[in-house]
Amino acid sequence: MLSFKSFLIQEGGAGGHMAHPFDISTNGKELIGVFKEAIDFINSGKTSVKIDGINASLRLVEGKFVLDRGSAKPLDIKGIRPEDLEDRFGQGHGFVEKGKKIIDIFDTAYPKIKPELKKLGLLDNPNILFNTEYVEGKTNVVQYEGIDNFLAIHGLKEIKVNKTNPKTGVVTSRVASNISFDQTAMASLIKKLDEVAKAFGFKVLGNVGVTFKKNPDLTKVLAEKITLNEQTKTLGEWLKGIKISRPLITKKEYLQIDSSDKKGLSDKQISDYIIYWATIYLGEEILKNASSALGDLKNQEGIVLTRDDGSYYKITGKFFLRGMESAFQK
Repeated sequence: MLSFKSFLIQEGGAGGHMAHPFDISTNGKELIGVFKEAIDFINSGKTSVKIDGINASLRLVEGKFVLDRGSAKPLDIKGIRPEDLEDRFGQGHGFVEKGKKIIDIFDTAYPKIKPELKKLGLLDNPNILFNTEYVEGKTNVVQYEGIDNFLAIHGLKEIKVNKTNPKTGVVTSRVASNISFDQTAMASLIKKLDEVAKAFGFKVLGNVGVTFKKNPDLTKVLAEKITLNEQTKTLGEWLKGIKISRPLITKKEYLQIDSSDKKGLSDKQISDYIIYWATIYLGEEILKNASSALGDLKNQEGIVLTRDDGSYYKITGKFFLRGMESAFQK
């Protein structure tokens, strides 16, 4: 069953960046702990599928839905209507037609969902965004099982001006932050939107929960042997002595090391290579044993987890590298 849960997902466009396990760890021991924590969170239901789509956040301005990519561009600040899409993205851009569909679905549903919009605050505050993901077939990299076209509403964010040019007063950046909302009203809105979206060949979902088919075995992954600079240790042994120093090497540098003879590496290259290797393969062990209403997670982008302090991070496994294939990276 597809269910709506109170996990606000941030990724791309107005969604922002979501942390990897190494972003919230200071050393190798803590990194292992994050993956162990992730297993506990999945077992307790504090997770959702990370959708591999296009962020399509919407606001309501004077009774009309507008798209907003969260930038400081004038059209984002004003709000993008269908007639603005080519000016915002360029003629022939793939998001022009997609944006029209998204706005049309929400505009059509507006009379039906007005009571829920009132309860969620969008009628009174034009800066509240539906943090929405758009998927049509294989929009980015992932093809989902049993469902082709859908919108996933992950929650609400409020976007505000972050910086302005002191001389001109022109907005130079904006920031969107998660806000709390009426869960019952959101569930009702998603149900009504879904009914309208059927005529457009779409479904509308909330967040999709994750469960295990079989418990992951992190111990097995930590026992894998890795040879660097002609020194062989298990992953667990390498991680014991590692401190995470940012910025890490790039994904491209990781791949270059991975395909090399792995000799003559600096201490920084060794530690960052191990951090990435652990992130990918500990994550992969979790994903290959997990499933959801959208299919098995081994072929999907990953899992979003929410911590007790309200922060979020993602487990992506090999998708950490596969994301480089996306047609919408820019």
